[in-house]
Amino acid sequence: LVVEPTKWLAVEALALRKPLTGVGRYTANILRQLLELHPDLGLELFVLGSSDIDTEALLGSSHDSSRLRLHRRAKLSARVYRAALSFGVAPRVEWIFPGMRHACGLFYPNFVRYPTRLKVPEVVVLYDATFRVFPEDKSGWFRFGWSRLTQKSLDSPALCVTISASAGHDIEECFEVSEPLPILYPGRELKCAQAPA
Repeated sequence: LVVEPTKWLAVEALALRKPLTGVGRYTANILRQLLELHPDLGLELFVLGSSDIDTEALLGSSHDSSRLRLHRRAKLSARVYRAALSFGVAPRVEWIFPGMRHACGLFYPNFVRYPTRLKVPEVVVLYDATFRVFPEDKSGWFRFGWSRLTQKSLDSPALCVTISASAGHDIEECFEVSEPLPILYPGRELKCAQAPA
């Protein structure tokens, strides 16, 4: 993930509302590493719903609070948002990320790439394809919605990455991806690089 110094990176931070989940931990780890690797980088965290996010607990108290900006869209509840995603519908990034014009790029750690006309670098994390590998575990609407969103992400100009070789193999096979997906591990430590999906 390449970012410009002294710039702001816009992050779809819905996963940070549940920091104990796998996606929540992954997102917090990646953001912590970005702040450590890029001392002049600032993060614009955008989240739907009114729930508070404890950025100090997630990212560590050693980080300058001025490098984090938290934006909430309380009018659109997370429940409505998830319902839209289940139908394969993602809102425009200009609406979800108001005021992100000063950011140097967009980072989607929540498996969804939003349609946009903004000409900025984008990175989307695709965690797995379990809804296609194990279709019996999910409803038909869920499989349809997430298959559609995943395919749209893969067809978009965004850089799609995954979290492990195993997850990448499943996504490449289920969605007929010709080139291997880059892997963005949840940390720099070797033990994190060897963690299963």
